[in-house]
Amino acid sequence: LGFNPAGTVAELMGSEYFAVASVEDRDMIHALCEQRMRVICDLVRYLSERKVGPFFSMLGEEYIVPPLHGPEDFRDFNVRYDKPIVDLVHEAGGRIHIHSHGRLRPPYLPEIAVSPFGRFSISGPTSSYTICRGVPG
Repeated sequence: LGFNPAGTVAELMGSEYFAVASVEDRDMIHALCEQRMRVICDLVRYLSERKVGPFFSMLGEEYIVPPLHGPEDFRDFNVRYDKPIVDLVHEAGGRIHIHSHGRLRPPYLPEIAVSPFGRFSISGPTSSYTICRGVPG
């Protein structure tokens, strides 16, 4: 599925401008994330109707983590717009792998661990591990 909604917007704007806009023009970022989420949801529906799957992948969550963003931004821009996509994949009987680079630590890990993501792998310069939920080992 490519970049998640917030990752797409951050990629287009650049990380620094995204961080500034997250303070100065948050509504614009939400509008852009919402539009991209609709496009990805349409893609998931299109693929599901044609029996493409059941495994999907998405990335880009690493754009909304420290040092430019805190836990509120992570929830507001990642979880908020990723959950409907993940729910659609699950409703179609699929699984989704969410990949993120970086050193995610609490409070991000609990958010990820209790979120509806099927599989979330995190790789960074000093560690690499996977958090699984509802996916056979």
